[in-house]
Amino acid sequence: MYKKILLYFLTIVPIIGLLTSCGSTKTVKVKKAVIIHKPKIVKKEPVEFNHSYVKLMKKIKIDREAKIFKAMFIGKKIYLFNDAGYVNILSLDGRRLSKFKILRNVSTVSISKKYIFIGSENGYIALYDIASGKRIDKRRVKRYVTASLYDKKSFLYALEDGTVNRYDVSDKTSHKIYKFPKHHYVTDLQKYKGTLYLATMNGRLYKYSYSMNKILNVKRYIFDIEVYKNNIYICKEGGSLTQYDYINNRKKTKRVVQYDDIIKSYVNKYNVLLLTSNFDFMILNPSLKKIRVFKGHGADIVSMDVYENNILLSDGSTIYLYR
Repeated sequence: MYKKILLYFLTIVPIIGLLTSCGSTKTVKVKKAVIIHKPKIVKKEPVEFNHSYVKLMKKIKIDREAKIFKAMFIGKKIYLFNDAGYVNILSLDGRRLSKFKILRNVSTVSISKKYIFIGSENGYIALYDIASGKRIDKRRVKRYVTASLYDKKSFLYALEDGTVNRYDVSDKTSHKIYKFPKHHYVTDLQKYKGTLYLATMNGRLYKYSYSMNKILNVKRYIFDIEVYKNNIYICKEGGSLTQYDYINNRKKTKRVVQYDDIIKSYVNKYNVLLLTSNFDFMILNPSLKKIRVFKGHGADIVSMDVYENNILLSDGSTIYLYR
């Protein structure tokens, strides 16, 4: 008992005396904790350009001995893939920069940030490094490669026997993901918000996420599909363009040309750009009303591509730059 009382006077009392010395107490202010909120990362939407008033800026003749299969923008350069097995690289103003060797008889080309994937008419696929042009892989698939698309560190490709395959870039392996009936091969592949859209030569449109589902039958050969917002734009033989709202299940078909086929499209919020089999280049508004038509010369059409405010067309021996 005496020990407890002694301990009290030796420890607690001196502390109280210190706090109450000079007849006052001090209030110690405690700073509030500052909560740091991380800023939300907002993904920037790509800038869309109004192409209603473009003009032909440059017309460049390319080697006539090798027909251009596909002309496309990769970054700020123009890549021309020809049937002799070469890629010619040009600047945006048309200056020749370099070239490298690829497969002959190219039938489809797809790109990622690092790679170029090529399928051929004679049953081969190959992977190339964009920066160096070096071939990384080549393998035989024994069938005409009809379409391809880059998708999550891999490339999808379709064959003329109706199979759709996935080529994994990391381990250079391929495996089948779906098989359509014979002679119903895929003519185009597009992906939008995690869903894969596939068009077939017999006029059917499918979507694939966890299973394959048919969503539309336009009953004609489909050359090209473009997915933009809620709509799928379907280019088909016979000169008609079908605009299909897959959210509300509504379709609108408009006859755009009388005798040609609609073979390629590009869509943004301002325009629908179309290419016909007679090399007519058309600019429509979002309501599918014609704004301008650039007449071709009856040449075999090859490709159309868009980069920012630049439009690239090719007829196999000549490229046309619109801006």
